[in-house]
Amino acid sequence: MFSRVVLGGGKDTCRLGRLKLSLGSPLGGRLSIDFEPDETESALSDSLRALCRQHCPENLAREVAGVFPRDLWAALSEFGLFALATPDGFGGVVEIEAAGDILGSFVAPGPLAPTFFAVHALPAGEEREAVIAGETVVSLGRPPLMPWFGVASVFLSVRGDRVVKFEEPGEIEQVATLSGEPWSRLMLGPEKDLGSAAHPCALYDVFVAAYLVGAARKLVKEAAEYVANRRQFGKTLSQFQAISHPLAESSIRVRAAGGLARLAAHQVDLGLERAYATAQSARISAENAALKAINVCHQSYGAMGMTEEGPVAYVSRRLRQLVNHEFSDVPRVSSIEQQYNEHMPALLVVAR
Repeated sequence: MFSRVVLGGGKDTCRLGRLKLSLGSPLGGRLSIDFEPDETESALSDSLRALCRQHCPENLAREVAGVFPRDLWAALSEFGLFALATPDGFGGVVEIEAAGDILGSFVAPGPLAPTFFAVHALPAGEEREAVIAGETVVSLGRPPLMPWFGVASVFLSVRGDRVVKFEEPGEIEQVATLSGEPWSRLMLGPEKDLGSAAHPCALYDVFVAAYLVGAARKLVKEAAEYVANRRQFGKTLSQFQAISHPLAESSIRVRAAGGLARLAAHQVDLGLERAYATAQSARISAENAALKAINVCHQSYGAMGMTEEGPVAYVSRRLRQLVNHEFSDVPRVSSIEQQYNEHMPALLVVAR
């Protein structure tokens, strides 16, 4: 199993943390990434995993009554999760990606990705510090539909390529959601421009991609264990290619999406120009891999996979809610389109 991927070519290599960047390539440089976690990441992952075992049991992940996970939120805040990649915190976007993977594997509830978005969108001050400390909850959505009304006190959205903040609106009506999160149609107040949405969106995309990968990996692993032990017609279900092959394909898709999420995290940490497009690509790849895994795992369990108390339904609900979460008034693929438009003419010349 390879623990490093190399993109491009070139020479004059210089070492930068866990990244190796070679300059002088006509394609913009060579980038190799260590996919094995270093000591800092391993310590973060182990500590966060232990925290989730204590504060995020399965019954909390299965909760569909729209209850805000206050104990978990307080523990995550005290852990310093939302201070990652900030001047006062530790680590960078790679650590956010690692945390997202762990939280996804526990199917942790709450506005996790919106909180990372807010920390890097809000100006320095008491409000931002309150978000980092877990004292203020963030609602990130596309008006008039906004999540976590009644709990959140900071309401954010993206208009074009800008982050906007709304005054606290009044509730119009509650809306039922797949995951049970409390959403509402709201009457919006005046809005304030907070600046470019590019960097906050990139962190949101990296975290969501990692979360989806962690949750999808959990689904595929548990389904594979189930079909390896469940017997029908004198042999295990894993011996039927119609069952084992889709699971294997899902595992490959999830692994590839995880690699792309890690690549995006590294690029954002380096401040590379293409980082935002890579982050969007990672989120889209993880969304596709997660949805594929959901469908395959539902089928692998048979009728039990479709029941509310089964091992798939509660994960499926949360992931579909996350995939369908929109908070911008325009499709957020502009960075990918820009990169495509810039490089496609050159690729056509090479192809000819």
